[in-house]
Amino acid sequence: MADYRIDFSIMRREEGEEDFSEYAFGSTASSETIQEAGFDAYAAIQNEEWDEV
Repeated sequence: MADYRIDFSIMRREEGEEDFSEYAFGSTASSETIQEAGFDAYAAIQNEEWDEV
């Protein structure tokens, strides 16, 4: 059976800047379904569980 993990990047554009730059990043633990991995990613972002650049 396959396992799934979602790696995510949070981008931010500072006032007056034209482009976005990476602000933070994170990833989920290994999950048995895509839905579980999606829930884990959502929860990590809501709980501010990421690493700042």
